[in-house]
Amino acid sequence: MRDLLASSIQTQESVTEEDAQAVRSQLAELSRRFVTLDRRLLSYSRGAKELRTLTDVPESAGQELERLLAVRGVRAAEVAGSQLRVLTHQLMLESEGSTYNLGEYRILLDLAGDVRIESISRLGPKPHWDHPHIQDGLPCLGNLREGVLKLMARYELALATQVLMDFLSTYNADTAYCPIEGWPRSC
Repeated sequence: MRDLLASSIQTQESVTEEDAQAVRSQLAELSRRFVTLDRRLLSYSRGAKELRTLTDVPESAGQELERLLAVRGVRAAEVAGSQLRVLTHQLMLESEGSTYNLGEYRILLDLAGDVRIESISRLGPKPHWDHPHIQDGLPCLGNLREGVLKLMARYELALATQVLMDFLSTYNADTAYCPIEGWPRSC
């Protein structure tokens, strides 16, 4: 009987130690998760506080729209869902002594964090080439992307539009998807 009890106690002790180690591991993981969640909560709280400090939305929105419409090359702007759609005048781009007609564009600023630029005129050599640096509406902004997205996050949409208009007025043969010569020359 003594051997039976001793064996049972030894087995239970071994299982109990394993369970205790599993609980210690779970506690360590939960502690790490708690710290991560606490940091996230702090970040969200700061973000909410920053959003509350924004000025009066109707007044600032009107002022921002005025600034946006004053950007050189902008023809109109409209809101569609979470997007701001900016329409441009016809854009002309000079490169190596020639002037090219790139046509009109639609800049789509999605306040959720996306930027698209589409050719309205479709003057490029192929339908999906909106601009020498834009394919299927996706601009190759390089290191400009982060700055544009930060401006959008701060609701500085006129300034973001200005940066994108400057981008549309630029051509770099080394980084272009296609050569500028695919667009019509202007007299």
